[in-house]
Amino acid sequence: MTLNPDEMRTSAAGIYLTAKRFYAMALSLRAVSFLLGVLAAFKGLSWWIPVFLLALSVAADGLLMASDTRKGKAEDLMRRLEFWDGFGWPPSEREARQVPSIRTRPDALYFASEEASGPVRAMENLEEQAWWSRELYQRMASAMDGTLVVTVLSTIVVLMLVVASGP
Repeated sequence: MTLNPDEMRTSAAGIYLTAKRFYAMALSLRAVSFLLGVLAAFKGLSWWIPVFLLALSVAADGLLMASDTRKGKAEDLMRRLEFWDGFGWPPSEREARQVPSIRTRPDALYFASEEASGPVRAMENLEEQAWWSRELYQRMASAMDGTLVVTVLSTIVVLMLVVASGP
């Protein structure tokens, strides 16, 4: 099987995208179950609401497991690809067969290093990856900080509304 780094990278990107979709669906189910729980707190409990919330919670956990599995597979592909790109160690025939087939080819190179395969190129690739990862982590930290503040504030508001509407 002939496989080039661009095909492997595109395949890993597709697997990452699938993992992100599963994660988004899981978060959506969690949000729906939270909103239904709030609604149940204000309107009273029917016998079917806890059962429905349990089903939503189990479905969300299943989607999270599927997301984690696909994310791990994509990270494994990227790790193998970095060894190939940095040190010139192509994947074995068995590893190449595990890469899902792709339909499109990427337009640009992934790493900017123009060195030949070897330790210098691998270190330049690692430095570039670390820089980009730091940028992404800073963006995600800001997003998570905002999400935490909104979640805590909405929880406090919901609790105050429940207490105010009580007997």
